[in-house]
Amino acid sequence: MMTSMRLVQTKADRETKARFWHLFADSKGATNRRKLVAYLKNNLANANQLAHHFGLDYKAIRFHLKILQENNLIKNSGHGYNDYYFVAPHFELNEEMFWEINSIMEKQTIQ
Repeated sequence: MMTSMRLVQTKADRETKARFWHLFADSKGATNRRKLVAYLKNNLANANQLAHHFGLDYKAIRFHLKILQENNLIKNSGHGYNDYYFVAPHFELNEEMFWEINSIMEKQTIQ
């Protein structure tokens, strides 16, 4: 699957491309992380709201949110249990690459 990473035409550095590819295309939870980030791009939501919206287990949502936060792709409001999540500036700087990866993966799913 590494050859598909070369299809990403953005100007991001190689490490960022590899990280995005791994998080959003080449790992077990990639589909759910793509859905979460796409939703958070235009919405604020807490983990419980996200779990309800996507019909996923709350713990699974928390797991994916933690991974996205550790990679500086989302941030939270810092209010504890009821934190609201939103995309981080690092994601916005590389958003074009995210949508390109998302498009590639959707096409592969259809085939």
